[in-house]
Amino acid sequence: MQSTAADQVESIISNRLHVEESGFDDETVITGEKLDAESLDIVEIAEAIDGELGVYLTVDDIEEMQTVGDLKSFVASELEGN
Repeated sequence: MQSTAADQVESIISNRLHVEESGFDDETVITGEKLDAESLDIVEIAEAIDGELGVYLTVDDIEEMQTVGDLKSFVASELEGN
């Protein structure tokens, strides 16, 4: 079974922030209480997405994203454009 980009983004977030994938959903705020991602965490997530999915995120892109769903949507739209 091949994983989707959304699944891969969730896995990256889970691995980088040491949170079970069942512990967050698309509405979860990345820097909110559940995930509590700090600046370095966000950079590491962006680097992992670039490395695993080939989607480069700029600092501006990252700052515009509030939720896990925003991040997944951005990655999906970038992959569709390629």
